[in-house]
Amino acid sequence: MTLTALDDLTGAAVDWWFIYKLPDTATDADNSKQAANTGGGLDYLYYDPASAGAGLRQSGKKLGGSGDALSTTLGQLFPTGGTPDPALVWYAYNDEIPNATQNDEDKGHTKGVVAFDPASKTGFWLLHSTPRYPVVGSDAFPADEVIYGQTFLCVTLGDYATVNAIAGLMRQNQTPQIYHFNLPAVVATTDELYQLCHGVAPDNPGGTGQLDFTSKGGKAFKCLAKDRQWGKDFWTDLVGPSLGVDLGIESWRRGAIPGAEDSTAGLDVADVSGIDLAPLGVDVAWHYTRDHAKWAVARQAGAAPASPWVCVADINRQVSQAKRGGGAICFREPRLWQDLSSIDGLSTSSNLAGG
Repeated sequence: MTLTALDDLTGAAVDWWFIYKLPDTATDADNSKQAANTGGGLDYLYYDPASAGAGLRQSGKKLGGSGDALSTTLGQLFPTGGTPDPALVWYAYNDEIPNATQNDEDKGHTKGVVAFDPASKTGFWLLHSTPRYPVVGSDAFPADEVIYGQTFLCVTLGDYATVNAIAGLMRQNQTPQIYHFNLPAVVATTDELYQLCHGVAPDNPGGTGQLDFTSKGGKAFKCLAKDRQWGKDFWTDLVGPSLGVDLGIESWRRGAIPGAEDSTAGLDVADVSGIDLAPLGVDVAWHYTRDHAKWAVARQAGAAPASPWVCVADINRQVSQAKRGGGAICFREPRLWQDLSSIDGLSTSSNLAGG
């Protein structure tokens, strides 16, 4: 079979897509603005390169078994109520495992699914921000997560070498908590993929990693990752300096927050404190406390940056996250950068101008 990202309209193959799930704003006392139709926390914004001219837009579908891009893409691997094809290579990871009573907090603050079909030489990497998701054999969205905003990025992969390299970066830096995997005989015991799924420890702990890879369609992506022993802030001290840009960041923020300027390059970050979808023609807004999404855009005071970087991640900007592994997939996409920048209702930073 062919494993790819599937689009939101017809279920056709696309090179990659981005989804931003809206929170159930009707229950948000922090909002000064309420939506006329909240969709019960299952409405979402959708973007893919095949329809980039339309920009980031609200889908007419809902997450969870309604023919949406997320459900149909995962449905290739996890048939509803069925058993995954034993010939497929795949693993699912999350820092909060579905139906678990406890989790290993020494593992990375990471969430996603990587899958590959050796026969067709196609696969995908789904990186997301939702705890306890997905449940193998179900397309239901966790009922206790509809209240929050969430992000999903799915990239179609076209060769085993890339899948194995992704596994290598995860093993060396992110150490994800893997809760389901299948490795047919085509995966050698010496492969990074095998070693990751069987818990082989990192070779040189205490650092960061970077993987530049391309999607099946040739889109360039950059994955940045850090391990739990690195001891610095992922966003301020790794992502911003690696991309060479100031950042506006939306993430879950509870407790102490790192400083706004990195220790070497003098770059700044701005924490998004509110989202307003009015520039996209959607009458919904929410406070950051209702958002569990993890994304960032390049920022430049008074102008668009020369490199319109967008990052989608699974790790937050909090002091406590210095003790967890995690990562982000970053890429240049002018229209998505423009749309995400426009919905930043209010950012705060000690040095960065532009509001």
